[in-house]
Amino acid sequence: MNTARILFFLILIFSSVLNAKTINVVIQGMVDQPNINEFGKGAFHFIRRAQAKGEKVYFGSPMKYRFADDKVNFQYIKKNKDVKKLLQAVRKDLKDGDQVNIFINGHGFSTDNEREPENTGLVLSGDKLTHDKLGDMIWDQIPFFTSVKMIAPYCFSGGIRASIWTDCAQACVMFLAMSILLIISLAYMGGIGN
Repeated sequence: MNTARILFFLILIFSSVLNAKTINVVIQGMVDQPNINEFGKGAFHFIRRAQAKGEKVYFGSPMKYRFADDKVNFQYIKKNKDVKKLLQAVRKDLKDGDQVNIFINGHGFSTDNEREPENTGLVLSGDKLTHDKLGDMIWDQIPFFTSVKMIAPYCFSGGIRASIWTDCAQACVMFLAMSILLIISLAYMGGIGN
């Protein structure tokens, strides 16, 4: 009886993973003229690879690039509120278990104090999007059981490093806790054979 319950929950979990979809978001910050092609290439390749896989793409930028065709959900972003609107649009297409890849591209700014990595961020044309603000927007707008991957190749120099180590430590603790929970649950139920 208990084995049937475990199998039922495992089938339920795996079926939700198989039905999950991936949505890609490009947040393009302010780019100066000498670097416009370099930053544009990064966004272009990210978008085209997602489209080749049949995945939906949202693209927010202070200016529209030629490659942002009708298949891309384009939105102008100049201030933090525009990034929030972009994430709200993404949320409408999400359900629990889906995955979101966020590609952040553009010039960033660093903090004077390395102990405050949350104050680094992305320069928008009319605002500064800090690492902390972006995290809050993702937390508020993306459903809880959604996997989020963030790729920030240029912008969050210094700040993202501290965040990655924190996230890595949290992932290790969560994995350990889930392993202990599995062992205790199996022991409580009388083992795998019961």
